[in-house]
Amino acid sequence: MENKEVLKLTTITMTKKIEVSIDGSQEEKNSFYDFFWKNSREYVKALNMVYKQLMFEELLKDAIKEMDQGYAEREKSIQDRIEKLGYNDPIDQKKLDKAKAELSKLRNEKNKEAREILTQAIGLKSQTRTRDVAKKMDFDYSDFIDSANMKASKDFGNDFIGIVSGQRTPRIYKNKNKYGLLPFRGRDIKIHKADKFYISLPKGFRFKVNLGSKPRKARDVASVLQYIAKGDYKLNQSNLIYDGRKLFLI
Repeated sequence: MENKEVLKLTTITMTKKIEVSIDGSQEEKNSFYDFFWKNSREYVKALNMVYKQLMFEELLKDAIKEMDQGYAEREKSIQDRIEKLGYNDPIDQKKLDKAKAELSKLRNEKNKEAREILTQAIGLKSQTRTRDVAKKMDFDYSDFIDSANMKASKDFGNDFIGIVSGQRTPRIYKNKNKYGLLPFRGRDIKIHKADKFYISLPKGFRFKVNLGSKPRKARDVASVLQYIAKGDYKLNQSNLIYDGRKLFLI
């Protein structure tokens, strides 16, 4: 019998911080910075608005669950059972795991029911509602709407357990002095090389790449940019940030 080995391809994600500067006249530079700072401020507002919307809806779902007396009593009963099982010595791990699974199933089913009730009451799916919140911002580039919606939703999903357990407070996104950030999808970023490397972003902005003064680092960055330009590497979402009086593409 022939033994065939299957080659598994592994995807490795790397992050590079590349210094860039706007390529153009003073008028073009001023135009870019007007665009950058305005939309960076709007992006932070959108993040906060989406996050608050998700928090509001979570509180509504909790209220829906609390109004169901039968659910509240059953949840408390299972929680009490779990607590008693945890005090036993030795602990019956099989019974404890079964009780935890029962509680998890109960909560998941009730969460689903609460989401459906909320959707019927408010209308539209949650993702559409949060996107509509982000759309209220005065963006000059529509992709910032989806980027803000996705980031705030992901952050809230990661934060929520800590918020419920009291281990963290709800997140607040802040405008920092001399710091700004704008996200761009990889497919909208173009990299090419002439006398040096250039990066083009939507809205007609082009940047020169500063490879730095350290030869080894410069070769490494140039190699990565060359692979991206040739299509050997896939470029994911990148953030254009202003930090420490310099522009970077991460």
